Amino acid sequence: MYGDKVAKGQEIAKVGATGDVTGAHLHFEIRINDVCINPRDILLF
Repeated sequence: MYGDKVAKGQEIAKVGATGDVTGAHLHFEIRINDVCINPRDILLF
């Protein structure tokens, strides 16, 4: 949901494979003011 906060190490999703895929996939996006941005621009790895 909008405005949710997560803690470091907190599980936010599960990875799975459905349909005709060759491996597990996870869609992850960050939106600020309804604009999709690259997570690498704001997340520390």
